[in-house]
Amino acid sequence: MKICATQIMKIIKNLEKRKEEVILFERRNDVETFLSDEKRIPTKYNYNKVKSEIATLDTKTRKLKTILAKTNIETMLEDFDMSVSEGLIYLSQLSESLNRLKTQVTRDELNRVTPYGSKRDIVEYQSLNYDLSKAKKDYDKLVHEINNLQMSIDRCNLNNYIEVEDYLIS
Repeated sequence: MKICATQIMKIIKNLEKRKEEVILFERRNDVETFLSDEKRIPTKYNYNKVKSEIATLDTKTRKLKTILAKTNIETMLEDFDMSVSEGLIYLSQLSESLNRLKTQVTRDELNRVTPYGSKRDIVEYQSLNYDLSKAKKDYDKLVHEINNLQMSIDRCNLNNYIEVEDYLIS
């Protein structure tokens, strides 16, 4: 069956959610607590069945992630000279740069600093060692680049269909 990368990511998310539910079920039911004079009420926990279900979920997740990774390496992004995989790395790098730049663009060009606990009557000032207007332009340019890259990745994930074996999505 052919499905898009976005569908594969949603299936992976659901498999991981299901695995967490099975693990939580196991944690709640793999032991019984009872009083010595009470009749034991067995739980519906079955060790082999739970371990088998987790293994099946892990296998499906692993195979789908591998298919997705292979597709991300082989598929090129529109408007960018890079694969989806490289685009995701680039997106992370751009986001880091944006976070650093955000601190710089929110500063004032000149700032009065009052030293805590100072007994002197001297006023300290801080001034920027960079052009604030250039930093703001760079920030806006970076936001635009991130948005374009994200849109290109999203389009690629929605428009490229990948052959996936039926048992992996059922």
